[in-house]
Amino acid sequence: DLQKPALKDLDKLIKMRPTMWRAYALRGDTYVDAREYEKAIADINTALKLAPRPTSFMFYTRAQAYNALGQTDKSLADFKTVIELATKENDKDRLHEAYMYRGQVLYNSGDYKKAVEDLTQAITIGGLRDELILQRASAYEKLGQYDLAIADYSKLLSVNPEDESAYEKRGRLYLAAKKFDKALSDANKAISNYPGENPSRLYKFRAEVYQKMGKADLANKDLLKAKELEREQL
Repeated sequence: DLQKPALKDLDKLIKMRPTMWRAYALRGDTYVDAREYEKAIADINTALKLAPRPTSFMFYTRAQAYNALGQTDKSLADFKTVIELATKENDKDRLHEAYMYRGQVLYNSGDYKKAVEDLTQAITIGGLRDELILQRASAYEKLGQYDLAIADYSKLLSVNPEDESAYEKRGRLYLAAKKFDKALSDANKAISNYPGENPSRLYKFRAEVYQKMGKADLANKDLLKAKELEREQL
């Protein structure tokens, strides 16, 4: 709804000045926000024809639209151009956004190695951000690089020690590595920090840890607690 007034104003401007490339570029960006991706691509294509030189903003907008339409190859090609142009423009904010977004696209397409490279670039340029560290850690897991994944979850927890999701994910890796004391510690912290109403999966996770430690009574107690929580949600 917020995009409708902006689109109307840009429609009027383009009608008055049909060769104003900036208006097409802005309308294309607004169409992305409005999820009208084909219209966004059409406007960016027009802007590219009219502009004296391309800008990273144009290709970034079109890359987002291509990705939303599932045209991954075209999206990645545009992100490559974004990075080249943003480097020339010395636009660190755009570079950060491009590496972050492209890293997400690569992750979703299953190219975890390249996703790690892009997410690392985004972190290097823009600093530690929870969502970037979490996604890179997940990519490391997909690659079987568990020590690096654990290191990333630890970095995240050093900045945000209340993140129950990071404790859970790190704890599961510790469990897989048979580091049961560390897994139990993380399971306890995940449960104590959980902000929701139904942490049944966390009690099941801790029960699994207890089972591996040979503590059947404690494991059964947690499984009963998990079932109780699940019944309360019915």
